[in-house]
Amino acid sequence: MGAEVITIGTNPDGKNINQECGSLHPEKMMLAIQEENADLGIALDGDADRVIIADEKGAVVDGDQIMAMCGMHLLEKGLLNKKTIAATVMSNLGLEIFIKSLGGKLVRTRVGDRYVVEEMRQKGYNLGGEQSGHIIFLDSSTTGDGMIAALKVLELMVEKQKPLSELAGIMEKYPQVIKNLQVKEKKPLEQIASYCRLKTDLDQRLGNSGRLLVRYSGTEPKVRVMCEGADYECLQNYCMEIIELLDKELNG
Repeated sequence: MGAEVITIGTNPDGKNINQECGSLHPEKMMLAIQEENADLGIALDGDADRVIIADEKGAVVDGDQIMAMCGMHLLEKGLLNKKTIAATVMSNLGLEIFIKSLGGKLVRTRVGDRYVVEEMRQKGYNLGGEQSGHIIFLDSSTTGDGMIAALKVLELMVEKQKPLSELAGIMEKYPQVIKNLQVKEKKPLEQIASYCRLKTDLDQRLGNSGRLLVRYSGTEPKVRVMCEGADYECLQNYCMEIIELLDKELNG
């Protein structure tokens, strides 16, 4: 299509999948952008269902920012079904606030792109995804596709004639603190009275300007705590309060 493309990490040998390259390790791509004076970088994972993009300055543009840019573009054209984006509980609060400011809506699902796709199909949404770079354009594909997502971003850059850093800057990203705790048992959190009291207190402290999410890992013996808001130091303290309490309750 006339673009100059510089490729790195494109010599698979059957064993080096995701090795120091791709969306899991975009660092070399980020450096190459600056060395080559490129307009952007595109990093796919091994099966290309997710993408991490970096702007012309070498800064990462994650899945939430991609959904913000593309969601606004579709809203402007009247093509965002039900004016709604589907994302997971891990997507940044900034995405939700930004879409609401445009008259749209963000609905949240469990973590995992399969749950996002299920919600989209059931409710008739056509844009959704995860912060990690699984982006689903159901008008163009039946599932998450990193190459399609990258092409949509390129299309947006060409149409708007703006650098990616400017396009991605439309959404304010709220600080997120995420901490994990290894646990001996996965006792239902709602059955731990001390935890419920603390969570209610922290939710009140955060108010409408933050979120606290606590959940067990679906694959590991761990509990994951995510706190989001404007004050990074407070978020760290809140996370540690939860971690210390759950460590005492679940690990003895």
